[in-house]
Amino acid sequence: MEFIDSIKNDEIVNLISLLLSDCEAYLVGGYIRDLLISGQQSCDRDIIVRSENTRKLAEDISKKLDLYFVPLDEENEIYRLIFKDKVNYIDIAKMLNNDFETDIKEERGQGLYL
Repeated sequence: MEFIDSIKNDEIVNLISLLLSDCEAYLVGGYIRDLLISGQQSCDRDIIVRSENTRKLAEDISKKLDLYFVPLDEENEIYRLIFKDKVNYIDIAKMLNNDFETDIKEERGQGLYL
């Protein structure tokens, strides 16, 4: 239960979850791994989304939250949103083949639906 409580109490995850409520999105990667292994929250939150325009989605979130927007990989639609504290950030990536199971098996490890 501590694992789920840690996620529920993460203000950034809650905020992003609200902003992504209109699309299929999953919290994946190191954040999940770190919580499972050490119980510690990471400053890095990786999110995969099913979206026709991941760049626009990331840009819109960036504008709403006044975050720095950094394109990491335009071809694969991966974008970083950096908070003003320059410690916390969110990577938003388009789901591979528009399928969570394919994405999670091929690339990104653990995942949790937002």
